[in-house]
Amino acid sequence: MKEEKRKKYQLLKEKNQLRVQELNWKKNILFKECINLLNECSILSLEESEVLFGKIKNNFPFTYYGCIDWNSINFCVTINDIYDIYNIFKDYYEYYIIWDQKDIPCVSCKLAAIIENIDDILAVSFDTWILSKDTKEVIEFYHEGTIVYGKIE
Repeated sequence: MKEEKRKKYQLLKEKNQLRVQELNWKKNILFKECINLLNECSILSLEESEVLFGKIKNNFPFTYYGCIDWNSINFCVTINDIYDIYNIFKDYYEYYIIWDQKDIPCVSCKLAAIIENIDDILAVSFDTWILSKDTKEVIEFYHEGTIVYGKIE
């Protein structure tokens, strides 16, 4: 009986923690403004976001500082003009937006909306990644101002 109560308590505790995290991102003004600007975007759950962030970490090695280790990627280029992204991402239509804060969910959205609202997207958190649906291509917007595109095969 004691073990059963402990399991119920743990389950309630986990549900409460998820509820608190959800309330936190719903109160995040910069995130809300960003979502309002993105047309037809889908907000992933925090669980789905965690899985997606795990995929990016599995596909792209990260440095100690929290950015992608571009020296370990066979193909990467620095982007100087945000509109060059249209030339890079030709084959896909929708992308994931991933922020470096664990309590902010990822978003799935059209490339055009991302480019049009990039300043608002980048304002949400320090580091941001735009990830292709197949999780093999990424653009990293590092907080020090560098923008790098990389692809794995």
